[in-house]
Amino acid sequence: MRMLCLFLPVFLVCTGMLSAQTVDVQVFFAQTLPPDDVPGRMDTRPLRTPLITAYDLRTETDRFDPARQEYTARLQFAAPGLARAQRDLFRTLREAPDLEQSEARCELVEDLYHAWLRLYHEDRHRKILDSLQRVLDDRGRLYDLDIGRLRLDYDELFDLRTARTDLTLRRQEGTAEDEGLRQVYGLVGDSLTFAEMPTAEQITSLLVSPRTPVYAQAERDYELALIDREIALEQAEERGILDFVQFRYRGNPNDELDQRFHVGLAFRLENSGDRQLKVRSLELEREWIEANGTLEDQMQSARRAASRRELLTAIDFYQQLRRAFESEDQDLARLAGAASARAGVDPQLLLDIEERRLRNLLKLLSAETEVIARYLDWRSDRDELCLGEDGRWLNRTPGG
Repeated sequence: MRMLCLFLPVFLVCTGMLSAQTVDVQVFFAQTLPPDDVPGRMDTRPLRTPLITAYDLRTETDRFDPARQEYTARLQFAAPGLARAQRDLFRTLREAPDLEQSEARCELVEDLYHAWLRLYHEDRHRKILDSLQRVLDDRGRLYDLDIGRLRLDYDELFDLRTARTDLTLRRQEGTAEDEGLRQVYGLVGDSLTFAEMPTAEQITSLLVSPRTPVYAQAERDYELALIDREIALEQAEERGILDFVQFRYRGNPNDELDQRFHVGLAFRLENSGDRQLKVRSLELEREWIEANGTLEDQMQSARRAASRRELLTAIDFYQQLRRAFESEDQDLARLAGAASARAGVDPQLLLDIEERRLRNLLKLLSAETEVIARYLDWRSDRDELCLGEDGRWLNRTPGG
């Protein structure tokens, strides 16, 4: 029993280590996005399109004499090309895309991209705040020494105390956000790696990449194809000139067989405007869809141009911020070196420089997150974000 008590904690720790995993963006999408295994349509039977569309059998008595009974068979045939037009329409209806499910899956993919960006932001944010917490703790220890030496600065003590409170609240808020996302996406206990997150420079180079096929074009293409099939069906029915073929047999014992058997043909020449009205209505509907699609394309093009400008603005601001902070870091490093050479190492100055550097990193992180968020919006406006179900757009090698 004593040995069991000694080995049980070790076993639990090892079990926890084995259950945890390292998750990158590809693993995150692979284990979070459900497979796109939509079951096929249940009715796979082909459409039966017979050549003879109607059978009409009639009989008529003559003085109630069975020997003089008259029989008439009338057969109606399908118009030329009607069977093919019916099969094409049926195939189009059966192969209709599930637009609602595609839209729902697209929204899920976009949510996963933004969730991974939030996880990245919270991970970097937490690490910077932890470093900032250590700086404030060191500053507090220096102030404790000053209190012992009776060198008090109450304003600095006040600032330190309030800064610690603000930092604690920010850390708690970030921890709650991170834990909530991990619970939602099943990442509790996992180690997340963001080494492949694209940089601002790489995003800039991707702005000249060719645009992929339009994701939202499927609905419009299907509507146009369906109208074309309906028009073809109406036109095929209009080509039907032969109305029916009739075979008539009159029983008369006194007549020869060729006198008792007759064949007749009926032709139909339509002069009604009903079918033309229906065809013209379908053509007008097609023209409306095409015109509306052209307008949507123009609006989408304007949105893509606007999102590209917003992305370039965010990248420019981030780069300016980074250059300014890098220049400041170099100047402060020289300042610390000069001060140390004159009066020795000043811990307070070094802590001031480190705190300033960390707070600059927080601002730089916010600017970087804004760049990536604008980048995802740009991909979405190009109808490309939903196509990257493997997380490729937040990978430094998006084509892989």
